[in-house]
Amino acid sequence: MQFLKFGSYLAIIGFTVLQTAAMPKPMPAYL
Repeated sequence: MQFLKFGSYLAIIGFTVLQTAAMPKPMPAYL
């Protein structure tokens, strides 16, 4: 269960980084 939670956390982080990299302007939610 803990591994699944950690994987989901990494997935959210990766998705946020991808969204931030896709957009030229910085996102307040990421900061």
